[in-house]
Amino acid sequence: MFFLLQDDVNEKINSAFCPQRVTAFNPFFEYIKSVAFPWFGNLEVVRKEGNDSNKIFSSMEELIVDCESGYLDSTDVKLALQKAINGILELVGEFFRSSTDAQAVITSHKFQDEITADMQKILMQNKDLVNLVSLLVLNYFTSIGNTLVHVYQFCNLVNLVSLLVLNHIPISRLTLLD
Repeated sequence: MFFLLQDDVNEKINSAFCPQRVTAFNPFFEYIKSVAFPWFGNLEVVRKEGNDSNKIFSSMEELIVDCESGYLDSTDVKLALQKAINGILELVGEFFRSSTDAQAVITSHKFQDEITADMQKILMQNKDLVNLVSLLVLNYFTSIGNTLVHVYQFCNLVNLVSLLVLNHIPISRLTLLD
């Protein structure tokens, strides 16, 4: 489960735009400021091959100075954010793997998601059926020469009944006005 998340994080971060030497209004720096620094207290930048060495930043100001000066490039920032987020996800994953209470919560949510998905599928099938019936009725009324007003009124009635059925409201609760 964690590896799928890690791959997703890496793919999203790698494909996102991070302009060189721009730190103001840069989402990468907002994530680092809001997620990485509060969680870890620092940010370790593992420089890509060919650069000097790794560096640990203890403040946003330090990181911003190095990025704006060109010491770090956008790839360095992306790799650091990937490492930070994946580190957090690994700790969360470890918690869920080691806690039976957490596993019970996950299992109940999976079961609830399956039920919700089944209900959505049934609702969509019912909606498709209602649309098909409305279309058939419309074709019928049109073919026998009734006025458009009668067809429209009947379709409104079909839609009203459909809404009642889809929302599980008994038709007996419906009060019709003359």
